[in-house]
Amino acid sequence: MIDTLKYMASFIFKYLKVFVFTILFSFIPITVIVILSVFYEVFIPEYSEALIVITIIVVFYLAWKYIPGRYT
Repeated sequence: MIDTLKYMASFIFKYLKVFVFTILFSFIPITVIVILSVFYEVFIPEYSEALIVITIIVVFYLAWKYIPGRYT
C-alpha cells in the first residue's frame, strides 16, 4: 500500500515538475528582453535601439538552442 502511494506521488511530482518547468521557461525570453530594454533606456539611452535588437536576437537564439521544441 505504501509503495503504491510512493509510486503515485513520484509519478505526479515528476509530471508536475515538467509542467511548471515548461510554463516558467515559456516566459523567460520575453521577461529578459523587457528587463534589459528598461535597463538600456535608463542607463544607456544613446545605444538602446541597437542593444535591444542584439538582445532580441541573442535571447531567442539561446531559447531556441536550450529549450527544445519551443521555437522549432
